[in-house]
Amino acid sequence: MRGTRHCGLCDITHATVRRKPAWDAMVARVPVPVRLLHLDEIDDDLRVAVAAAGAPVVLVRDGAQWREVVDADALDAMDGSVDAFEAAVREVLRREGAA
Repeated sequence: MRGTRHCGLCDITHATVRRKPAWDAMVARVPVPVRLLHLDEIDDDLRVAVAAAGAPVVLVRDGAQWREVVDADALDAMDGSVDAFEAAVREVLRREGAA
């Protein structure tokens, strides 16, 4: 909020202080649920997975486990682009046979 820490995922989801309309439109388009959670909003199970992967990160539920599918470096490389994030999500779905 104050802009004192960099977060590649925040660059993708937010412009200044509000969520990007393009983000909301993308969430409505992709065929899987997308939930954004800040570190203070996650449960203990998810906290372990985030601690292992490092934040920010995109995780998927794989049975009883969380699995990393997009890491912080990849999020940074998207340079704030919602389109690049959507392409990454769709590529994960394609690889996993879900799309």
